[in-house]
Amino acid sequence: MTSIYDAWVARFTAEAEEVASADGQQALVDFLNRKTSAREAAERYTCDITPAKDMELICLWTLLYDGAKKFPQDHERLIELLQAISQLPPVKEHGETVKVYGEEYWSGLPMLASELRDHWDGQVDYIRHHSEPILHREFIHLTAFNARLWASGIFELSKWGLMTFSIVLERNYDGKPQLLDTYIAAASQYVLLAGRKLYQCDKDALFHGPALQEFEEHSQITRWDFWKSRLAAVKVDDGIWENTQATAGQTLDCMEKLEREG
Repeated sequence: MTSIYDAWVARFTAEAEEVASADGQQALVDFLNRKTSAREAAERYTCDITPAKDMELICLWTLLYDGAKKFPQDHERLIELLQAISQLPPVKEHGETVKVYGEEYWSGLPMLASELRDHWDGQVDYIRHHSEPILHREFIHLTAFNARLWASGIFELSKWGLMTFSIVLERNYDGKPQLLDTYIAAASQYVLLAGRKLYQCDKDALFHGPALQEFEEHSQITRWDFWKSRLAAVKVDDGIWENTQATAGQTLDCMEKLEREG
């Protein structure tokens, strides 16, 4: 019987210009189907990759984060696989561990963070001009995966969290409430899944968005408090979808809880 994962990989392979090897695809499918351990899957998923095959490496990561978009229920499992890959023996040439842009094979999960970030950035712009519900759901799922990655400690992704909140709460979306529906739901994932890290990180490590800059011209406010004020406004805005109002309220409650806990 064909599983949802077999069907997904078949569709992905038919539509993508560059794809992971058949062995790599099957390794991921078997892992998601609970047929193999994370360690076994990591070895099979990466066995065809060499430092001379950057494109094949990118294809592996592309397949994995497409899975993150399609299957949010498997996020923890996908992160377990990434952790297993990062623990594989290093790839060496001439006695030295191979690096790509300073990231070691495999402990540094080379090119994963940069490729995922580029893809997420592209999705931010793409959904502004495309209203298909599935695209917006997948954007929320991908943002949730990013938040879980940060919470897991695999990568230091504080700037990703800051960028997400900046895009969502430090810009104005007048006349586009449906876009705010998606963005609020996406940003909330960082509070719900990596809230402690977001609260404790240096929130001025990234440039301030235009709405925050405009506010700062007239009054002093911390970035965290500005986010809270924007969420509070969304919570009571009758022009916003009720589910989005509720999500804003839930996110605001979580932020205030983080403050109380210190």
